[in-house]
Amino acid sequence: MSSHASFTTSLDLSVAQAWARLQDLTAAAHYVPDVVQCELHPGPDQGIGASRRVTMVKQRWLDETVTAWQEGEGFVIRLHRGERGAPPPFANAEFHYRLSASDEGKAQITTAMHYTLRGGVLGKLLDRWLLRKAMSKAVYKIGRNLKRYYETGQPSNRPQSTNAEAR
Repeated sequence: MSSHASFTTSLDLSVAQAWARLQDLTAAAHYVPDVVQCELHPGPDQGIGASRRVTMVKQRWLDETVTAWQEGEGFVIRLHRGERGAPPPFANAEFHYRLSASDEGKAQITTAMHYTLRGGVLGKLLDRWLLRKAMSKAVYKIGRNLKRYYETGQPSNRPQSTNAEAR
């Protein structure tokens, strides 16, 4: 059984402006929580087959490869660790980005995580009791941070320093 978590928010941008930002696969380093670096693998930098490696805090890494691409609308990326497939506890994991126009002509973006867990019944229980809530929270943070980054151009995935820390 697969599960998903999604979040939709409006952007103070046109769909064309939002797409110009979204198709830059290296921009995730500016809005995905805990991502500190994002590098494209050799090959295409957009479209099906484009692939990137994201490095997270504590030097954890994840590869993300585009498996579906709809020009001007969005794409799907498969989350994996090289040839080993999805990282535990996932059997499969994909992240979806989808743009649409609101009634006012502004862009709306939906971010969604679709996944299947390993472990059969135990995996289903883990999802129900723990992971589904964590995935919903993570997808919300990605969508919220993406909105802030796209609208301001300022990275939004790192903790903000306080005035006390700056002194």
